[in-house]
Amino acid sequence: MIAKSITFKNSAKHLLQYILISFNMRIKAALLSVSWFAHAASSSSVGDDITLHAGIMSLPPYAVLTNKTWSGYMFDLANLLMDNAETNHNVSLNIIMNASDPYYMLNVSPSNYSYNGALKLLSPECPFDDCLDMIFADFYDTPERRELVSFTPPYQISYNTYFKRKNNTINTVKEVNENGGSGCLIAGTATYTAVSPYFDTVLDCEDAYDCYDKLMLDKCDLFAGDVLIGKYQIKESYPDDLTYTGEVINKLAYKLALPMKKSLPQSTLQLMNDLMNEATTSGELGNIEKKYFGTSSDIAALEEMYFGGKDDVITNEEDDSGTDTSISATEATDESDSSTVSTRKSFTLVMGVLLLFFS
Repeated sequence: MIAKSITFKNSAKHLLQYILISFNMRIKAALLSVSWFAHAASSSSVGDDITLHAGIMSLPPYAVLTNKTWSGYMFDLANLLMDNAETNHNVSLNIIMNASDPYYMLNVSPSNYSYNGALKLLSPECPFDDCLDMIFADFYDTPERRELVSFTPPYQISYNTYFKRKNNTINTVKEVNENGGSGCLIAGTATYTAVSPYFDTVLDCEDAYDCYDKLMLDKCDLFAGDVLIGKYQIKESYPDDLTYTGEVINKLAYKLALPMKKSLPQSTLQLMNDLMNEATTSGELGNIEKKYFGTSSDIAALEEMYFGGKDDVITNEEDDSGTDTSISATEATDESDSSTVSTRKSFTLVMGVLLLFFS
């Protein structure tokens, strides 16, 4: 009886080992297949023809209307990206942004779109008829906005500062509040959200020029705006009357980047990221900036200075948890491989325990 029991146990053991080994081999084969398909999908080519519908925010020097003809920084940037897609990636990239068509021109003044409101045009659940794939404009890349859209690498890095009348002795928010004054801010912007709590009284503006006019009319004392754009605008339109304090508000900088629809194919998002990085490295992006702003920034050096080489953007609320939710093809492959390895390790552990139990 004992011999039969031992024989049965050994037979059962051998049978289980055979089943487990066979099952293990099948699982490994299946996991290998899944891993291969995931790698193939993540490393697939972008395609030979890509069309993107892009909106434009009408703000000099990014979009400038002269004699009924549109030009500016963003048009040069779009042409550069399309040319480099063909030259460097053998991809026909067609960015449609006909500024004469109200479908693409997102007017800030008269204000039919705020910056935050325009991002809704990139939402997968976009409720409008004029939904877009991306927007060429001076958007700050913030963690809050990354919840809604993907961003390209930055084309500029800037910061907020205060603009004022040259004959106004007030230079700080504290002085504004102590003297019963007010601050001017553009409604619907990241700057408005960050800076408005500091002023006792805030006057809303439709755009920067509306804020400048309020400064000129002595309706407000300080206007908080982007230093790059502001310096350009007051030099062009108010050189004798307005100036800027140079203060880096909250001692924080911002990445200016192009927002894109998150639901675009991953390969398309990655292509746009690659094109922006290539334009920065080659110096072509710096040439465009010098053409319109008179200076050329070292994006890599500024990123290291302000962000320590991190991809995340720290907001004025000191929220450093924001990271880019878009995943590159390489990252997608790494995620798949990591998941496969984890699954194999778990399976091997279970098999080892069962074999030990029946040995």
